[in-house]
This record gives sequence, structure tokens and C-alpha cells, in this order.
Amino acid sequence: MKKMSCWLTAICLMLYAAHAGTPKRSAAMVVAGAPTDPKAKAVLKVIGVAYSCWNTSNGMYFAPGDFVVDSTGKITAQRFCNPPGYSDRYLTIQLRWKGDLITGAVLTGQGGQLPITLTWDKSPRVTGVKIGYLMNFDWNVNYDDTGAIAGFAARQLVNNEKQFVWTVDWTGDRVVKQTAYENKGKKTWIRAVVDRIYTDTSVITDQYVYGTDKSNTPKNIVSRGHGEYMKPAAHSYTVIPAPGQNQTSIFNDKDQKIEYRMVTGNGINRTLYTYKDDKLFREINTTTNLQGDFASREIHVYFTIDAPASAPDWEKTIGLYHFDKTGDLTYEARDGKYRRKVNGVWTDWAFLAY
Repeated sequence: MKKMSCWLTAICLMLYAAHAGTPKRSAAMVVAGAPTDPKAKAVLKVIGVAYSCWNTSNGMYFAPGDFVVDSTGKITAQRFCNPPGYSDRYLTIQLRWKGDLITGAVLTGQGGQLPITLTWDKSPRVTGVKIGYLMNFDWNVNYDDTGAIAGFAARQLVNNEKQFVWTVDWTGDRVVKQTAYENKGKKTWIRAVVDRIYTDTSVITDQYVYGTDKSNTPKNIVSRGHGEYMKPAAHSYTVIPAPGQNQTSIFNDKDQKIEYRMVTGNGINRTLYTYKDDKLFREINTTTNLQGDFASREIHVYFTIDAPASAPDWEKTIGLYHFDKTGDLTYEARDGKYRRKVNGVWTDWAFLAY
């Protein structure tokens, strides 16, 4: 099973956004709690759990959030909190309605949209889910005797020989375990496991990835991950990957990220985001040690604005600017060229190679 990182998901979403229209929307509002709309909630649960299983090999947790309803009270979407580090605050599953029928859905986030195709039995109940542009995401849905989601099975073989299968364990209405299997002929082995523990303030995940065609014993673990995802607050979301470490995203009232902070055993990395006319204008990334001593700063300006001539370029001009631990500007790239400061002296401008 291939690990899908955040940046690759973003690329998939942007590729689809380049040639996909935005679904038509009626007047909508976000509501907390659980509106009464069992059909919509059942479909959203299938898609949400399937997407979570697809992320089993990286262990990320997308906290279910509020529903979006139209003026009639019909659920049109559900928001899920992205883990800190994502550019968007929410991943949104938006349903496509035609009258009283759900004809499909769209996964929105990271600057783009991915189409979701659903298949149904006569119940009607979702029996298949496919998310376009996500690798090998074309699955059958399996249910147990109670009607709960038991897991998923990929409809297509990888390299004409391997099939991926996921099982889901529940406690009440909560997923407590996801297990990813690889099948090759008559042989089956566990590829990845994610365990979840729910507390009043957080969801704790432990994830293990095993070597292909190996037994799920400790010696065959190729990677492991841990995360304590704190209950999302009004304007922030934090995950604790290990004692003494944390990652936090902070948002404004428009759900725009204004700060990302990562604390590790080596120091603190803090990024501040500013916007002009609701467009990301500048990122300021500062690194300090654990005692707060300044180490370095990088400023990325995304577009040029009008400003006094006396204002430094990193406050007004599109480009990339690096500062050393003394706060001195040592590198700048703008207008297709760059230069460095070496031993206190600037080099000549040189053209950037793309």
C-alpha cells in the first residue's frame, strides 16, 4: 500500500480543479450537532470512513465536524477538520442532490475538488464508492449483519495481482480500529493498522505499517506513528505526536489559517500568514530553539502591493527572502533572479533555474 502524503493529495485536488466546475449550491448554513436526515448522514458516513481507511498507511485523523444544510433543512455537506499542517482548515464532502436522490458527491479542500461516484443496491444502500484522481480508490462497501460498515475491498488489482482490503471495527458509532490487508492469490497479510482511543478531550491514534508479504509482528514493522488529536477549538486545532511535541494551526473568523506552530525536540517552527483581499499575501516562517533564541527566518511574498518606496522589499515585493540568526538578510529571489550575501558582500544577480 502506497503512502499518500499531504502534498500529493493537494496535487490531485488541484488537477481536478483545473477542469471541474463548482457544484451548484442553494443557500446554505453550517449547523452544529446532527440534523435529522438519515439518508444523507448514511452516505456521508460511508465516504468519510472510506477516506479515513485510504489514509490508514499514514495514520492521519480527520475529525468529523459540522453539517451544512440548505434552507429546507436538507444536509448538503459535512466538514472534517484537516490535521494541522494542511493549508485548508476543513476537508468538505459535498453531496450532489437531484430532487430526493443523492447522485454523487465532491471532496473539496487543498484548493481543489475531487469527484465522488457512488453505486447503490435496491435498499437503497451505497455499495460502491470511487474518488477520482486518488490512487486505487474504487471500492466495494461491505456491511455486517447489523448494517454497520464492515470494510471495503478494492475493485481493481494492483499490478494485476494484489487486492487491497480494509476492515473497520466499531464501538458504538465510533471507529476504533482500521486494518488494511493485501491479498495475493490465496495469501493474505496485514499491511497497516490504526487503533483509536477516544477521550473527553482528544482522539489518540497509534499506527503500524508492516513490510509487504510479512507477518504482522513487531520485527516486521517498517514505520509507526502516534498522534493525540485534541478536540478542535473555535479557532485552533492541535495534534501531539509525542510528549513535549505538538503541531497547532490557528485560524481567523474566515477560517483562514493565520498561524502554524510546530514544536519538536530541537526547537520551534512558527509560520504567520497574512492576507490581502482574502488572498494569501505573505508567509513569515521563523525558527527558534526551545529557549526562544532566534535561529532563522524565511519570508515568502506571493504578490506585489503598493507601498512606500522606503518599505523593504520583503514587505511589498513578490519573492523569497532568507535571514540568518542575526536577523540579517542573506538571500533574496525576485523578478526571476537571485543573489546571496557571502561574508557580508552581495553576489551579482543570477537567473533562477526552473
